[in-house]
Amino acid sequence: MEGNDIEDLGNGVFRTVGAVSRYSALDQYAMGLRAESEVPPMFLVTRVTSGPDRGRTRRRIGVEIRGTRKDVRIADIVAANGTRRPDAASAPKVFRQAFIYLVSQTRESAAELNKIERIRAAWKTFFSDSTDRRGTMISRLR
Repeated sequence: MEGNDIEDLGNGVFRTVGAVSRYSALDQYAMGLRAESEVPPMFLVTRVTSGPDRGRTRRRIGVEIRGTRKDVRIADIVAANGTRRPDAASAPKVFRQAFIYLVSQTRESAAELNKIERIRAAWKTFFSDSTDRRGTMISRLR
């Protein structure tokens, strides 16, 4: 969650191959967009002994780190935290979100409002793409 895709090169050597660009299967499970059966096994790197900032490599691709692989299954996460409620079959798939723009002066510029509108409009597509089209974001109030 909010981490990198990591490739296991063997012998305790790993490399970051992808940075945060989508919601992972685990993220989607937590959001109610995937069932337990749809979350593949994953791993994390523990006991990091080398790498920039001793493994704190968020959002950086191509970083080599050394450490110990720990395999994790969704069953391990459920055993530690309980099942997600509501489950994916009944959890909402459509979300509403509003954008609020606050200004300290008495007038906003058209350029600023247009920028916010472009971000708002792009968010809907980004959310759909990054949830593998399992979730929908509505970012209009009307």
